[in-house]
Amino acid sequence: MSWDVLILNTQECVRNIADLESDRRLQPLCLDLAALHERILEVFPQTNWSDPEWGHVTTDHGSIEFNVGSETPPTDMMLHVRAAPPIVSDILRLSTLNGWEAFDCSNGERLDDHASAAPSIEASNRYVAQVLGKD
Repeated sequence: MSWDVLILNTQECVRNIADLESDRRLQPLCLDLAALHERILEVFPQTNWSDPEWGHVTTDHGSIEFNVGSETPPTDMMLHVRAAPPIVSDILRLSTLNGWEAFDCSNGERLDDHASAAPSIEASNRYVAQVLGKD
């Protein structure tokens, strides 16, 4: 169970993932998986890429799994986040540095700042605690 964030390169200002046209071709995040790994390592240098399609990092705030798939060039990436709200700042830094958009999968909204994401990640963490009996 995680809070999921979808990373795309839409090349335009999209407020909600539902606003993307279904037949619209996404722009690549970068040229290939090696380049994508490098971009992620700039923000999350401890990321383990022993599986090139599935990176994992643990930070002071929690963990993120980067599901990048095998498509070349990569056009999307899913982040499975199990962390405290401060991790959002690093996710936003990753997307901003690369000209990508990050979307909160729980509501479809683009992540603009820490405050817009905090309710979703906190709700996800409460749900996990409840399921695990730690509430």
